[in-house]
Amino acid sequence: MSITLSYYGGKPLDSVPEFVDGMEYNIQIIGFAVDTRAMAMLVKLPENVNFTGKIPHITFALSPGTPPAYSSTLLTNAKETKSIIPLDLTFKSISKRFLFEK
Repeated sequence: MSITLSYYGGKPLDSVPEFVDGMEYNIQIIGFAVDTRAMAMLVKLPENVNFTGKIPHITFALSPGTPPAYSSTLLTNAKETKSIIPLDLTFKSISKRFLFEK
């Protein structure tokens, strides 16, 4: 199974987590938010992972036409309105970075 933990979307690489290829990480899902456009999971990254972005998350689902960046908006709004649905799930992930050229 593969889960994408970062979406580059043409942004500078300093806005995504710095995972070391081949290293094993424990990723904790601490909550999620859902609406008619998307479902996203809020994650707690390991302390040794440098992340300078807005909100670490996993995009689980998007409706047709919804841009990937909406996941951050959904989670930010849910945090502000205290409507994050709590979840406590930890999984092990082995990092592998794939970069695709346009």
